[in-house]
Amino acid sequence: MRRLIREEQAAEIDYADASGAATRREIWPFALGFFENVRVVVAWCALRNGFRHFRADRIEGLRPLDRRYPRRRAAMLKEWKREQGVGPNAADKN
Repeated sequence: MRRLIREEQAAEIDYADASGAATRREIWPFALGFFENVRVVVAWCALRNGFRHFRADRIEGLRPLDRRYPRRRAAMLKEWKREQGVGPNAADKN
């Protein structure tokens, strides 16, 4: 996952939600986080057309896609921070 983030590469994941329901998602991973002993992948989800957080322990399969995602990682991180209300410019939501 770290290599995908560094190379700004899209991926397809098989993901199980909290109830165990499986979905296949195309994601554009751009950050990793740690929350209460859980590792989280922060990504743009093509299926949901928005930012999502995926628990790493629920990713059952990972296939790198042979393409970069269309926006730069830094731009997505900035937009995600604004949406989440974190960082120095959190109050500048437009």
